Amino acid sequence: MMKKYFLILFMASLLFSCSDDEKLLFDVDLADLAVSFEPFEGGAYLNYSLPANTAIYGIQAKYKDYKGQELVVKGTHTNNQLELFGFNEAQTEVPVEISLLDLEGNASETVTRTFNTKSSAAFSVFDELEVNPHWNGFRVSYPAFEGRAEGIVNIYYIGVNPKTNLIDSLLVSSLPFAADGYTVKYADLEDESIDAVTVIVKSEDARGNVVKKKIFEDVAVSHAGQFPSGNIGFSGSSEENDTKKRGWMYLFDGDVRGSQCLLKGDDKKDYSYRSLAGAEFDGNNVITLDLQNEHEIAWIRIYSHLSAKIPNSFTSGRTLMTMKLEYQFFYPNSVTLYGTNDTDAPEAEWDEISSFYESATLDRESRWTAPAFDEETYLTVDEYDLFQDSDPNYIQLNCDITGLSYRYLKVKINETYYSGNYGLTGVFGMEELEVYVKPE
Repeated sequence: MMKKYFLILFMASLLFSCSDDEKLLFDVDLADLAVSFEPFEGGAYLNYSLPANTAIYGIQAKYKDYKGQELVVKGTHTNNQLELFGFNEAQTEVPVEISLLDLEGNASETVTRTFNTKSSAAFSVFDELEVNPHWNGFRVSYPAFEGRAEGIVNIYYIGVNPKTNLIDSLLVSSLPFAADGYTVKYADLEDESIDAVTVIVKSEDARGNVVKKKIFEDVAVSHAGQFPSGNIGFSGSSEENDTKKRGWMYLFDGDVRGSQCLLKGDDKKDYSYRSLAGAEFDGNNVITLDLQNEHEIAWIRIYSHLSAKIPNSFTSGRTLMTMKLEYQFFYPNSVTLYGTNDTDAPEAEWDEISSFYESATLDRESRWTAPAFDEETYLTVDEYDLFQDSDPNYIQLNCDITGLSYRYLKVKINETYYSGNYGLTGVFGMEELEVYVKPE
């Protein structure tokens, strides 16, 4: 009796074993499976066309990435392409096992094919990545990629950690790769005793793996200083109005916040520079700065005033009004900086050395001039000390280090935030303008 019982159990186990095998493997002819491969940066596309068989639900590909880790990707009738990812350096003849899946996810027998890949952005970026000197720092740049640009580039330099006062690798930037190329400019090394720096660049792939690292030693640091504003000659459009305290001399008076206007408390005087009205900037939008001698230009700064309120003389109650409210329209949103050694040369012969642009349609809170009109941070003359302690607000037009020197700078205002108010077409204004050059 016991022998008969064990025989029944044995036969049942064979039956279930066969059922399990059938569940893991379904019978299908792979001869009609059409696949092809197309390499991309960091992997390859597997293009497929499933056989016209109602029992077939999808396709499965098994392969190993550059670390030897097995990866499985699946697709169905709703698509015709799989991504075989997980590579950095270009590969050839990578084996992949391909099988078909039925409606319950059971796999067929496999066929083995091979595919090639292209180098990923994280691997190839170092082919053309450059680290060059920059004013008070360094510049890291790479050109546009062809194809997919996935991953992150991390930039460090060797310096003193301000938290520990020890030499350390300090992170400057950690950004995704930009398909159209990118330039990172670091300009915080103002200590003139620093004449060179070590820069480290590391790349990561899309899965966070460090792919490559390169060390750039002895990158020269060029320092810059402010050119004395009192030595700058000016020519161009300027509203010279002593009553309103407007004129080009206020462009170089050192008042980078609008302090004089707030301290005097007179809304009829703004102690600022403003150009004359013109016809859509027709010949009215360029000011020329004369530095008396040739200098290598590092950057210029164009300042706005800071948010404040002064008594309003137009109402009997002397209520407070926003200081220089109309300047929200006259500050530039598009500027081009040129250098030349011949002030009479036509514009086509000027050297473009820097520029700035942001859309004139931005909300006021998003513009570079936002600190000039921030209603939540308005100060009054009673808070003058706080006003003076506030950080000034400016745009900085940085120039590359080229070794070229210029006596004359042409500051061309291409556009302002003007929207038709006040009937002053073509007017632009600035609170202060500074020029920075390489010291003699």
